Amino acid sequence: MLIHQPGKCCKECVPRPTCYFGGEMFHTGDSWQPDSCTLCQCGHGDMVCFSKTCPICPEGSIGVPQPGECCGKCQKMTCASECKHCKVTDSNQCTECKISGLYLQDGRCVQKCKDGLYADRKNKCHACHDSCKTCVDLTRYHCQTCKPGLLWREGECVSRCGMGYYQETTHCYGCDTSCSLCLGPKDNQCLACSQNGLVLQSGRCVDHCSSSSYLQNGECLECPATCQTCSSDGQSCTSCYDSLVLHRGQCLSQCPKQYFPSYGACNECHPSCKSCSGPTDTNCLSCADGSKLSKKGRCKMPCLDGQYLTKDSTCKDCGFGCGKCHTSRDGTTSVCLQCLNPSMVAFDDICMRACPVGRYKELGICRVCGSGCLRCESNSICHACGPNQIVSDGICVRHCKPTQYIVQSTVWSVCPVQTVLSVMVRPTC
Repeated sequence: MLIHQPGKCCKECVPRPTCYFGGEMFHTGDSWQPDSCTLCQCGHGDMVCFSKTCPICPEGSIGVPQPGECCGKCQKMTCASECKHCKVTDSNQCTECKISGLYLQDGRCVQKCKDGLYADRKNKCHACHDSCKTCVDLTRYHCQTCKPGLLWREGECVSRCGMGYYQETTHCYGCDTSCSLCLGPKDNQCLACSQNGLVLQSGRCVDHCSSSSYLQNGECLECPATCQTCSSDGQSCTSCYDSLVLHRGQCLSQCPKQYFPSYGACNECHPSCKSCSGPTDTNCLSCADGSKLSKKGRCKMPCLDGQYLTKDSTCKDCGFGCGKCHTSRDGTTSVCLQCLNPSMVAFDDICMRACPVGRYKELGICRVCGSGCLRCESNSICHACGPNQIVSDGICVRHCKPTQYIVQSTVWSVCPVQTVLSVMVRPTC
């Protein structure tokens, strides 16, 4: 080991298992005392020093330092009467109270901790959190009351209640679990909902709005008072209560003039009516100017022979060759009832020499043949059918009866009694 010995200019090598302290060299096993309280030893080149251990003074006494001595001398100490133990520097400053049940506060033993302090499990008083006026339960954050301007919330003092709480005087209390904001503790006092997908209706958080309300910004708003249901923006009614009728988005006690009630809504009367009662728009109660009310409740213009009354209450001529006609169901054209020439037949709004395919003549008018029939004498007597159908007993059918066979692809003949059809090259019974 290279060391610098006193009085030498250069460092010198010394054997490894030696110790060097305060300019002196020590060998393994050597011990020395740098001062009265320290003992050092050399062991294989390593130096270890120990401080002397002083005895602990008995309860009620204290170690007083002695000149030239490592350890002080134990002398009896007299604490204040309320102290079980006190500070060495001040006998009036207790470190533990003598009487059980008293609390240690600023070195004094008191009946209870003052406001702003709390007692720990060793009955020592400590300062509450800065926001607390008083606190309890051995924790500095468990406020009992708060300083002015703050609100109490579950043991804390806060500037505002926050989400999930509502304010009542100087306290914050929890909302119902369905609410994120509320006015009170009940489930019908919500101002906002805590779960996605829920909407607010009458203070409650629900899955969807009722039929008498509409959704706006996550809240169900009631439809106008007269509406049973309303549009998505709440601006117009879509249905009304039983005693009211719907007219142009409003629910009225009765329909306005020229309208009649039908299935809870107001429908417009026929243009020929001044007023009507329903159930159809042509059930007139009074007529517009120039038309007359018939026994069936219809308003008709006094049209001339060979004319008919249109939907807009004007008279128009009947179709070609027609001497008498009436208005069609849709009011846009006429239907011929009688031809000027008796040898002609009425078809729709005109007269023809013969009925077209699929119709037959009856009382001078072309009537429609039965279903699937192309040529007939009457509605029940068909002579020719459409594709994939055959005449049977005057009507068109798709298949023969078990007792019938086809003749000339159009007519079925009946087999004699007690015989059935034999399928051969030529059908025989």
